[in-house]
Amino acid sequence: ENIEIISSNQLRIKFSEVVDSVPAMIKENYFVNESIGIPFSLLLSDDQQQVDLLFVNSFPQSSNLVLTVKNIEDECQNKLDSQTIDFSYYIAQSHDVVINEIMADPDPAVYLPAYEYIEIYNKTDFNVSLSGWSLIAGTTIRTISAYTLKPKSYLILCSEAAFPYLKDYGYTHIVSGFPSLSNSGQSLILKSKQGSIISTVTYQDSWYK
Repeated sequence: ENIEIISSNQLRIKFSEVVDSVPAMIKENYFVNESIGIPFSLLLSDDQQQVDLLFVNSFPQSSNLVLTVKNIEDECQNKLDSQTIDFSYYIAQSHDVVINEIMADPDPAVYLPAYEYIEIYNKTDFNVSLSGWSLIAGTTIRTISAYTLKPKSYLILCSEAAFPYLKDYGYTHIVSGFPSLSNSGQSLILKSKQGSIISTVTYQDSWYK
């Protein structure tokens, strides 16, 4: 289904269904180019739909890499054809990802669902992992769960209740406990997993027409 970059030498693969633990735990069934090779160790999740790969060598930053997965089977021995997945390890810097749209006062609704949201944009040419990032609204801090933001793409951040109504407007991701946005304006901050401020804005209700 997807892969997530956990750290400079760790990947997490998520499968669409339960996999057979035997082939899933064979190191040679996973390979990364650029002298990274096969993983040093594997960890299969309890639900057998997720495998963590730990490599000896670190991923070169800002490089396009390819993960090859092969010979994985489900519980009925249906085999996954050899599959390649492009990824890159990139540590976001200030303004690489920006807060570009704020819906703080959706009532009365005009052409959009009546829910608050924040939209962000990845300005870079690299995938950016949002896992462990923080969204700060005033004094409220919320952690963003695992998500890889594609290059030059937008992402709507919203509550669980808003997700079914906003997902048709583009890539959308639930932030648990999505903070309430003040109509009169407040400061919003997006911080990376490393604690760096990536984007910040203090909005005012006078901006809205």
